Amino acid sequence: MANILQIEKDILALSRTEREHVALAAWESLTNDIDAASDPSIDQEGYELAESRDAALEQGEMHTLDQSEFRRRTGGDG
Repeated sequence: MANILQIEKDILALSRTEREHVALAAWESLTNDIDAASDPSIDQEGYELAESRDAALEQGEMHTLDQSEFRRRTGGDG
């Protein structure tokens, strides 16, 4: 079995669409995993924030930024 570093390397070599698919599948596996909610190694506050933001996006209360806009706003152009 591949170790986590090899899996990460393989995922990062995928196309953007394929990486998005893997990320969504991983997220869904966590949200549907009853044991994940009680796992102390998971950042519960971060998990709840992500859930809240996901709901806000779904309801149209929040909008995403594309990479160029994010980089412009955060000064990450260089």
